[in-house]
Amino acid sequence: FAVLMGIPLYSNAAGVLPLVEALYAKGLGMGTLLAFMMAVVGLSLMLARGILASPALVIDGEVALAGTIPTPSRLRELLSEVLAARDR
Repeated sequence: FAVLMGIPLYSNAAGVLPLVEALYAKGLGMGTLLAFMMAVVGLSLMLARGILASPALVIDGEVALAGTIPTPSRLRELLSEVLAARDR
């Protein structure tokens, strides 16, 4: 939807509000607008961190995974590493 309209997707919640307001005035549903706003903000956060593939996992501001779904054992391993680093 955003690509078809040519909307820049690097935004934040406050930056996308004027667009949401205009689309609401044109009759677009509130649920659609909320989903659009969440997608724009989520994509912007991903791009700001250099994440170019989803899904992604960010732990304490660091990209731990991008573009893959971790196995439960890999997820436990990542979280254990983070907790161990905090204890140091």
